[in-house]
Amino acid sequence: MSNTSTPLIIFAWAMEIVGVAGGVINSTYTTFGEDMPNTIAGYVPAVPMVALAVAELGRVPLASIIYHRHKLIQVVAILGIAGLGYLAVENWTFGFERIVELRLKPVSAASREL
Repeated sequence: MSNTSTPLIIFAWAMEIVGVAGGVINSTYTTFGEDMPNTIAGYVPAVPMVALAVAELGRVPLASIIYHRHKLIQVVAILGIAGLGYLAVENWTFGFERIVELRLKPVSAASREL
């Protein structure tokens, strides 16, 4: 690794860590809304979505493999990056949908009463 690529790798890891932290927060809020659990065991239902967020950390190592391995491994790395990208988009889309649903909950309740 050259001295010019070190800042780029540090930036990539920083972006991934920020993205994962946002994904964990999004996953927790999507799962529980405003009713956060009182115990550690209460957070167990959020584990699958948190795992999706943490899986995104695999993109930086997969991207670095593209420049250091054979063609077959490069194809596998690109497929892995595409798969992780799909998981990220799905996780964020589901989270945004849930947030909109939670914000519209009072409006939906009022609409049903009318």
